[in-house]
Amino acid sequence: MFVNQTILFEIMERILKCVSFPAGRKRTAGFNLKGEYLKKYGFEVGDFVKVEISQHKIVITKNQGTELLSQMKLKNPNINCLIEEFGLIEV
Repeated sequence: MFVNQTILFEIMERILKCVSFPAGRKRTAGFNLKGEYLKKYGFEVGDFVKVEISQHKIVITKNQGTELLSQMKLKNPNINCLIEEFGLIEV
């Protein structure tokens, strides 16, 4: 467990196998990362994440800025129209 400002965060470790996925006419390496445990750790369908890749390491972090936008869209679907109208992108 990780202690941060008196809040306990449980850390889960998973072993995933790098597998081959189709990419057009070729194949490419990838991972299947899915399951109910993602919800348990704060990831919901529609969330955006930041992926940092370095030698032998991948870090996936929930993108807080797009989380706010997603919450706003749930309350007011017209936000999608404004994003398209003004040429804004969700990054």
